[in-house]
Amino acid sequence: MKIKLSELKSNPFKKEINGGKLNETNISKLIESINHGTLPKIFTVRKLGNNYELCFGHHRLEALKRVKGKNYEVIIDVVKRTDEQMIVDMARENLAQRSDDFREEMATVKFVRKYLNDQLRNGAIRRRPHERSDQDIGARQIALFLSKDGKMISHSKVANLLKIDARVSPKLIEQAETSKNQWDAKTNVSPSILNEVAQLKDFKDQELIVKKAQDEEIGHKKVREIVSSFQDAPPEVKEKVRKGEINLSEIKEEVENEEMNQRSKAIKNAKDNELRIKKTEEMLTDLKDQIDTEFYRINKLMFLVGKVRKTKLYLQKPKEKENFFKYLDGIISRVEKWSINLRNLKENLELEVIAE
Repeated sequence: MKIKLSELKSNPFKKEINGGKLNETNISKLIESINHGTLPKIFTVRKLGNNYELCFGHHRLEALKRVKGKNYEVIIDVVKRTDEQMIVDMARENLAQRSDDFREEMATVKFVRKYLNDQLRNGAIRRRPHERSDQDIGARQIALFLSKDGKMISHSKVANLLKIDARVSPKLIEQAETSKNQWDAKTNVSPSILNEVAQLKDFKDQELIVKKAQDEEIGHKKVREIVSSFQDAPPEVKEKVRKGEINLSEIKEEVENEEMNQRSKAIKNAKDNELRIKKTEEMLTDLKDQIDTEFYRINKLMFLVGKVRKTKLYLQKPKEKENFFKYLDGIISRVEKWSINLRNLKENLELEVIAE
């Protein structure tokens, strides 16, 4: 069956991926192929009402329109397709034919995840027994969905695409024009680079590392080491990188210098602590000596008081003698208490002096 190109409608889900925008580079390649005599094969479509909807092949359709015009007729293969099958057909072609278009891959995977999550919430598909009620569709389920008729994409690649989407600066993702591990010193950022900078939580730090790596023309294989060094670096070193005081290649050396400075400070602090400990111990020793001296003086004083206490004083008035000895007994009691307190104090001074 033949129909005009103008009668072919887009896959209804095409607009969900990058807003339905087509890649001009891919169209140009197809136009060149058509001009060299290679015409697109049959278009696979489904009929919905009076419309013929493309299952896939939107770039081929656009290229043919530009070369042959909208009234050019092509052969179509009309097949029965559910919405789910239309999504799978389109997604599989995106992943197979444009595997070097990183953003196209990511947009496709994100759309499939959204579709499956909607199906999950609507009860069209069920959760597995071990899954939480608030858990979204995972990478493995997306990969299985896209690989119903044979392996199309690994779950590890899906997981990586979703990780980059969630953790990497949108500004950097916009610079990732290809899925190939190319590292352009000024423009393109490869997915492998995005995967490395995803380890950094701050988007500004991610952009900084990539910009500096491009300016310093650092190979993408070394970026992993740099990201790790920056991530583990102390705040002082990170701030120097942000201010442009040191280059990325100098991070490791700067960290080593900072560690050496910290060790020097630790040694100095240890020496200061030793000095403080020594002075404290000397103070405690002096205090103990003073307590011993005080004990000696008290004992000598109490010996003399005891002698007076035992002596029969010949006072003129018996009442004065009685009052004097009561006063003397009170003094002796207070001195004994003071001696006990001094003894307790000395015992409590038997402490081990340590650094703070």
